[in-house]
Amino acid sequence: MATKQCPNCAKKIPDDATVCKHCGQDLVALEAAAAQTPRWPIAMFVAGLIIAVIGFVIVAQMITMIGLIIGALGGYIWRIFHRRARARL
Repeated sequence: MATKQCPNCAKKIPDDATVCKHCGQDLVALEAAAAQTPRWPIAMFVAGLIIAVIGFVIVAQMITMIGLIIGALGGYIWRIFHRRARARL
């Protein structure tokens, strides 16, 4: 007679048992619940990771563009400021 281990109490029980004789665990319901374990947490993790990477790339590009705009306008604003300052002297 083949035996297996009860997932609840770890005692040996017959292979064809539907209830553990030691702890009373319903093995049929436990196996059915284990078979229906959802896979969505893994999918949600992967989707979150992809969204995070895309968000990081977008923010990095925005910071770069803002830096380029400030750099380009900075020289223009600096020249205007100094022209007005020289005109006051």
